[in-house]
Amino acid sequence: LVIILSIIVAMLGLYLVAKSDAVRVEALDSITAAELESIVSFLASDEMRGREAGTIANEIAARYLAHSFELLGLEPAGDDGSYYQHVKLTRSQMGDDNEFGFTDSAADQTVKGEVLSDFSPSRYSGKAEASGQLAFVGYGITAPELDYDDYQGIDVRGKIAVILEREPGLEDPQSPFEGLVSSDYSRAPYKIMNAQEHGAVGVILTPPSTNGRRSRSPWGKDGEARGFGLDFWSSDVEIPAVQASRSFFDKILKDAVDIDEIVKRIDDRLEPESLQLERFQATIRTDVTQEQFQVENVLAKLPGSDPLVKHEAVLISAHFDHVGARENRIYNGADDDASGTAAILEIAEAFVQSPVRPRRTIVFSLWNAEEKGLLGARYYVHRPRFALQDTVGVLQLDMIGRNQEVNNPEDRRFAGLEAQSSEENEDSLHLLGYSRSSDMRQLVEQNNSEIGIELMYDLDNHPLKLIARSDHWPFLLKGVPAVLFTTGLHPDYHQTSDTADKINYPKMERVTRLVFLCTWDLANQSTRPALDERVLSHERDNR
Repeated sequence: LVIILSIIVAMLGLYLVAKSDAVRVEALDSITAAELESIVSFLASDEMRGREAGTIANEIAARYLAHSFELLGLEPAGDDGSYYQHVKLTRSQMGDDNEFGFTDSAADQTVKGEVLSDFSPSRYSGKAEASGQLAFVGYGITAPELDYDDYQGIDVRGKIAVILEREPGLEDPQSPFEGLVSSDYSRAPYKIMNAQEHGAVGVILTPPSTNGRRSRSPWGKDGEARGFGLDFWSSDVEIPAVQASRSFFDKILKDAVDIDEIVKRIDDRLEPESLQLERFQATIRTDVTQEQFQVENVLAKLPGSDPLVKHEAVLISAHFDHVGARENRIYNGADDDASGTAAILEIAEAFVQSPVRPRRTIVFSLWNAEEKGLLGARYYVHRPRFALQDTVGVLQLDMIGRNQEVNNPEDRRFAGLEAQSSEENEDSLHLLGYSRSSDMRQLVEQNNSEIGIELMYDLDNHPLKLIARSDHWPFLLKGVPAVLFTTGLHPDYHQTSDTADKINYPKMERVTRLVFLCTWDLANQSTRPALDERVLSHERDNR
């Protein structure tokens, strides 16, 4: 009897596998170039005005996408039982009362800076003032997992911290931070809060090199910040913070501290070199206020069918915003990223039409404000709708509708890429994040055996920093396996010529089908993918 039951169970298992495979193929066939074209043509139409975050057109796009999920019968996965996650943003405004100056007590010399020329208040600064002695704290980074701490052995309580922008070894592909990619330790909000937590009463940020590109002022001519921020980046900042030019900084401190030499030693040894600058004092007053508003991520879910793993989530995602319009110039954003957004809707429809439900929950995630600095995804990982430890993996689609083309390698948009034609890349697809998780790479390769597109592995550790320029990145920084699918850059990237008529829809269909297959397996396989050891060692609580 036991043998008979075993045979029956085995046969039932084979039947269910065969049925699942048949349904998988049927669902795959529902993804078509014609339907993808229809969605892209709407989202990238002139009427949608480039879908810039914070505009009416962006709100219309969010409502359209939420309604599309609702028509498919997907459950809401946003706030308060809705399809929307409210992303709280800020835009900074600079007032007229900003002051910054140095005093050298040994030389009895005082130098005052001119706002917007010698210094600018940081857009993440508090509305505050402070005076105090200076303490140089290198890059202002505390990274215990790398055994690196610029604050080790130096007391900055009551002091004004002088901090270098960026991070050690940024031009070194072997940098333990993130190679050629800027880690979140290099971001100003992190550096300011880290200084405040160490007791500093003010912050001066300055470039690490006199030869490097000058830091761009965060302010426009009207005193409004050039970009947006997340509310929690500035809401807890109580101290004043300024960005000072190196030329102004060196006017008074160059005889006391040779920053260029210190930077070289830090970068070479990866060892902090902080010091007190007791003969110098600074006075800082910053007049910065924050205007708060919100935009929406659009989230829907298909609940898993297996009681044992339905609490685990697979996220497939794209961003639906673009860079908007300037008077009559409309940046339609067909490839960037109406293409990825359309693919998410098609994949969602394929899963809904399938009579076989995935074991794990699938979350269809459409991020907002990606073009403002991955703000929608960064907000999500700060306030996730599904616990990050239960998030099995993230499959991100961004610019999946074209062929990579570099007609001018001198164009800074293509830095580090060789000249190449669209025809050369007719069948190519770039995978990013491949170096961070062997399991995710294997997942893609196994499913690509059914699609047969040429997978490219060449951009993870690259001067273009593309691995950190789409919404999978905040998840990688939090230790969640994630990969990005993209067909690459082209001359229409971030131009008014990125229009729906230029999309390669048959190729886009193949890419979308590949991501569907990867999602299917990720949601049903018995094991979870992992990040490789190097990445796990970098996992941290990034601000």
